[in-house]
Amino acid sequence: MNGVVLVTFKIQKILTVRRATSKYKDNPKDVEEFLLTTTTTGTPLTYRDVRNFKNDNTQNIDTQMDDLLSKELLGLSLQDRNAIQDEIHGVQTLAPEETPDMIKAALNNLSIEISMISDSQKVAYNRSQGITSSSTSSTATSTSSSTSYINSPDFRLRFLRCDLFNVKKAALRIVNFVDLILEIFGDFALHRPIQMTDFNRDELQVFRIGLQQLLPYRDRSGRRIFACVGGFGLHTPLMTRVKILIYTMLAASDDVETQRKGITSIVWPGRKPVAGDNASSVKWDRVLFMKRIYENLPIRTCSIHFCLPDTPVFQIMRSLIVLTMPSYRHRMKFHVGENVELQYTVQGYGIPIELLPLTDTGNIKTAYLKQWMKLRRILEVMKMTEQNRNEHGQLKEEFEGTTNGGGGGGGADDVSANANNDDMSVITNTSFTSNLSAGSQESIIECPGSFDVIFRSGTAMACHPGNVRFRCLIESNLENPHVVSHMTQAELAEQLIEEIEMKGGRFLRWDTRGYWVEIKDGLQIHTKVSLSIRDYKYKTKAQRNRQTNQSFTYLFQCQDGNLSKKRKTNDFQQQQQQLLRQQQR
Repeated sequence: MNGVVLVTFKIQKILTVRRATSKYKDNPKDVEEFLLTTTTTGTPLTYRDVRNFKNDNTQNIDTQMDDLLSKELLGLSLQDRNAIQDEIHGVQTLAPEETPDMIKAALNNLSIEISMISDSQKVAYNRSQGITSSSTSSTATSTSSSTSYINSPDFRLRFLRCDLFNVKKAALRIVNFVDLILEIFGDFALHRPIQMTDFNRDELQVFRIGLQQLLPYRDRSGRRIFACVGGFGLHTPLMTRVKILIYTMLAASDDVETQRKGITSIVWPGRKPVAGDNASSVKWDRVLFMKRIYENLPIRTCSIHFCLPDTPVFQIMRSLIVLTMPSYRHRMKFHVGENVELQYTVQGYGIPIELLPLTDTGNIKTAYLKQWMKLRRILEVMKMTEQNRNEHGQLKEEFEGTTNGGGGGGGADDVSANANNDDMSVITNTSFTSNLSAGSQESIIECPGSFDVIFRSGTAMACHPGNVRFRCLIESNLENPHVVSHMTQAELAEQLIEEIEMKGGRFLRWDTRGYWVEIKDGLQIHTKVSLSIRDYKYKTKAQRNRQTNQSFTYLFQCQDGNLSKKRKTNDFQQQQQQLLRQQQR
C-alpha cells in the first residue's frame, strides 16, 4: 500500500512539475539548504544575499566565488589536482585500464549494490523491473534478468565508467537517473531507450534551434565535445531543455570511447543579446532541479569551459553557475574577453575552435545538427528493426522446439529457412529507411574514433585527431633516410595500415547520405593511403620550393634596395656639386 502511495505521489509530482514550468517561485527554505553546501570557511551565503546578488547589489560576490573555486582545488591532494588539470588539458585520462574479468566483477558488484538500496529510494527502478512495493529484496535479485534495457551490460557500463568503476556511486547514479527519466519522459522510458520520436513538434522546434549540440569531431585527447551556444536558453521551456540534454548525453554515451574518456563542454553564449537570458529570469527551484539533472547524467564531464564577455550580466551568471554546480567546480574554466581572445584560449586545451557552431556575429550554425538528427533517426529505426527480428527469431525457435519436441533435422532446416525469410523482410524494412543492406549497422559511424583515419573528398579533415596522427606517421617515416632509401611507396603504405590497425583504428569514408562508413576493401584502403603519401610528398616539395623562392627573392629585394639607396645618394651628391659650381661662378 505504501508503494502505491509513493507511486501516486510521484505521478502527481510529475504533473505538477510539467504544468508549472513557467510558474516557478523562489523557496527560501530550499535555497538556504542548498547554499549551506556551497559555502566557504567564511560567512555562509543566505537567501537575502542571493536575492541581492541576483539584483547586482552585492559587491563582494565575485571574491566569494573565486574563494569558492580556489577552496575546491585546495581541498584536493597535489596528485589529484595535477591529474585533473592534465585531464582538462587533454594530456591524460583518469579512466582505468579495463579487462574482461574486471568488467564482469564490476557488473556483479553493481547488481548487489543496487539490491541493497532501500525500496523507497528506487521506486522507479523497481517499476522498470516489474517489481511491486510488496516484493522483497530477494525478489529484486531474482528478477535482475528482466528484459528491460536498464539491465543490459551496455547500459550499466556507462554508469560504471562515468564514476570510474566506483560501484556505490554508480548504483546511486543509475537509481537516480531512472527516477529522472520517469519524471521527465514517462513510463515508456523504463522499458525502451529514449528516441527522437518521443519529442513533440514544439520540442523538436527548440531542438533544431541548436542551443545544445555535439560537435562532429573529437578534441585532441579523443573526447566528444558538447557545446551550449547562443545564450543560456532561459527563454525556452525548462522541461524541453532537460529532455534535449538527457537525449544528447545518452546519444554521446552510446560510444565506448566516449564512455571511457568522457566529454568536454563549452558554454559560449556569445555577445548577441537574447531576450530572457538575464539573472532576474533565474528561479532557484529550477536551479535545484538542474543541479539534480547534472549530477546524475550517464556520462563523465572532464571539463567545462565558460567563454563569456566581460559584462556585468555575465559576471552575475558566472557566480550563479559556480553556486549551482558544486560537483564540477574543480573542472570549471572561466575565460573572459573578446571572441578572438576566447578562441585562442580554448584552442590551447585541444579543442578545434573552427567547429564551434556559432558565428562571430552570434548566429547559431545548425547544418551539422540537422544532419545528426536525421542520422539518429536512422540508427534508432535500424536498432528497433534488428531487435524485433531477434525477438521474432527467438519466438520461432521456442515454437518449433515445442512442436517438434526438440528433435528432428527437418525442423531445424525449417527454422533456418524461416529465419532467412524474416531476414529478407527486415532488410526490406530497413532499406526503406536507410537504403542499407542487412548487417551494415555496424559500419555506420556517427563520430569517428580518435585513432580512425577518415577520407572525405574536398576537405583535408585537419581537425580530426586521427588524421593528425596519420600525417605525423607519414612525416616521421618520410624523414627517415632508411625508409626513403629501402622502402617503396606501396611497402610504406602497408606499414602505415598495420600501425593504424594495431592501435584499433579504422579507415572511414564519408557517405553522401550523412554519415561515416568503414572501408572493408583492403585494396581501396591501400589506394587511399598511397594517395595520401603521394599528396604529402607533393605538398612538402611545393612548400620547400616556395621557401627557397622567397629566400632568393628576399636577397634580390635587399640588393635592389641597396642599389636604389646608392643611386639616391649619388644623385644628391651630384646636385650639391652643381649648386657649388653655380655659386662659384
